[in-house]
Amino acid sequence: MRPRPSIEGRYRAGADAWIHHTGSSWSLTMAGAPARRLRPGETFTVAGVALRTVLVALEDAGAPPTELDGGLAAPLTLVARFDTAHILRGGELALALDGLSARILSELIRFGVPVEWGVVAGELWTEPDSPALVRRR
Repeated sequence: MRPRPSIEGRYRAGADAWIHHTGSSWSLTMAGAPARRLRPGETFTVAGVALRTVLVALEDAGAPPTELDGGLAAPLTLVARFDTAHILRGGELALALDGLSARILSELIRFGVPVEWGVVAGELWTEPDSPALVRRR
């Protein structure tokens, strides 16, 4: 049986790899190796599973489903309940979020349309802070 990759919305010690946003780009850290910048079109292998990054325009982000082993994976279903959010694929839990990650996804779903980051941030942090400070959060 081939390994099945899974993703989590937070850091997990002991994971085979971490993909994280650095503010202006994305980085990949493989277990036991230093972080490096992740570029569109790059292929890398984690726990025997080949993965490839793709650059997708925002308006195309919802379709088609992700390719998996030469076929198409089932579409995602998002279930957001403010402090928790679940991403299901084919009725099975693919990712569970809580805390701030769940709140951000819940706000995005509530808007129902693409919005600038500042609009979502304004819903989460109501105290007056500089845009640079809010963006770092």
